[in-house]
Amino acid sequence: MTYIIYYKTQESVQGFLGKQNITDEFSVAIFEIERFYKWFLNRSQEATLQFVENGTIKVSKRQASYSKIQIKNISTSTGENMTYNITGIFISSLTERNLLEIIFYTWKDQAWNATYNDFQILVNSLVVKYESE
Repeated sequence: MTYIIYYKTQESVQGFLGKQNITDEFSVAIFEIERFYKWFLNRSQEATLQFVENGTIKVSKRQASYSKIQIKNISTSTGENMTYNITGIFISSLTERNLLEIIFYTWKDQAWNATYNDFQILVNSLVVKYESE
């Protein structure tokens, strides 16, 4: 399992949004998902992306958009005829001053079920201190 948390300030947010032509927090999550999926697709041409759920949640008293995904049929690099799936959630919260991104994914579907509750505890207890807006 992997947790990734990014917090970007106004300067880097403006550059990121302008460069990628992104206008809202859900678009940030989709951009990151597409980038993540392309990385696997370059290594495993049979990989498929499935959007499982989209919605909004509160993270540190901020509104955030999220998307849960699965990437299926990823070939192993060992040359064996085996595949695996990845399940993940991409969360983003965007304000005029900053961007918060949280990414969590597991390499095996069974691990997702066992660890997602722990991830939710982490997100629910996360406190982001930022400039008042």
